[in-house]
Amino acid sequence: MANLPPWLMESRENVLKTKEWDTLTSNIYDAVDQHLAQSHVQYFTDLSDAEKSLVLERAARSLKGTTNETATPYDNLNKRVSDFLDKSVNNQKIKYK
Repeated sequence: MANLPPWLMESRENVLKTKEWDTLTSNIYDAVDQHLAQSHVQYFTDLSDAEKSLVLERAARSLKGTTNETATPYDNLNKRVSDFLDKSVNNQKIKYK
């Protein structure tokens, strides 16, 4: 990440400070814990790499997308990231005009 432009690094840092990021990561942890409990596995680290990928994929699928018109934590974070990037890109355009 050292080669990323400063504006992109700043956007990343801003995203990591949002409530949307906190909500999504909390939901991911909860979904992973639920999948582990259903599989009778105590620790995520006990899984093979393939099993870890499968658990994360299932957790992500359970959080992504909307079944009705209500936005999910994934949708909320996606919008926030988009807003930060739009603002940063516009600031860069203004800076270099």
